[in-house]
Amino acid sequence: MNKKPLYIISFVWFVIDFLSKKIVINNLVYNKSLTIINNFFNLTYVKNRGGAFNFLNGGVIFIIIITIIIFFFIYKYLKDRELMLIEIWGYGLIIGGAIGNLFDRIIYGYVIDFLDFYVLGYDFPVFNIADCGIVIGIFMLLIYSFRSEGSDKNGDKS
Repeated sequence: MNKKPLYIISFVWFVIDFLSKKIVINNLVYNKSLTIINNFFNLTYVKNRGGAFNFLNGGVIFIIIITIIIFFFIYKYLKDRELMLIEIWGYGLIIGGAIGNLFDRIIYGYVIDFLDFYVLGYDFPVFNIADCGIVIGIFMLLIYSFRSEGSDKNGDKS
């Protein structure tokens, strides 16, 4: 399958993430919450100076370098592969999300996060649209991987 849709998905997801962060910057007060659904969902503008869940806090240069290395390996892996539609969507969302967070790290020195959920009394780490793309993309690839393994064991290549 042509990889052009993968690039389109990546670009569109990056743009959605970029625009959502611009809205947050222009309309929310840093470190303040705007309640959307009481005791469940807030918009909270925070600056994440680390990786996922603020891991490696302050290691922006290291995270940028690691992200670029990962892009290189993804490119090499995908370069000559024939991809199924679910793989195109999965990789497209992952790449678009990773570019969105990489952009923030390069431009601001941190990632803009704002989606703040409370579920069953647990306050999840604040995240953004880019993170959603990365997680959804990973789940899509895992589903594809498990389905492929199952069909290979049965001799079915569909």
